[in-house]
Amino acid sequence: MNKPFTVFLLESGKITGSGSAPEPISLQAEEGEGVISVKVSPDLYFVDVKTRELKKKKKINITLSKESIIADGEDFAEISNIPAGVSFIGPDEIRRESDGEPIIFSVDLPGKYRFRFLHNTYYLDEDAEIEAKPATES
Repeated sequence: MNKPFTVFLLESGKITGSGSAPEPISLQAEEGEGVISVKVSPDLYFVDVKTRELKKKKKINITLSKESIIADGEDFAEISNIPAGVSFIGPDEIRRESDGEPIIFSVDLPGKYRFRFLHNTYYLDEDAEIEAKPATES
């Protein structure tokens, strides 16, 4: 009979896999990993490495100084309240890690620009979108 399991990194508690398998489920873990006997989504949970208890991921609650800017290369929006270590993908599709400082965003091409904060150990995925409106000539 198969038993549910979740595999996590012993260092951080990040869930790396989940499923069901014959016992012993400890065989599902490799070096540097732990296993618990429950099946959960890595999108919603992480494992407290000290207690080996499941914890719900928290919402980041990203703050935008404004949701639209003028696409003139000077006007900007500030994205803040991003915890250090949170990974994100900006409009350029490059993955970065937050240093805890706000992101200052400015652009000279009109359009909608998305920042995706995802695949983080302790936080739920979240998006922030800023619209850059065309500059009007005076």
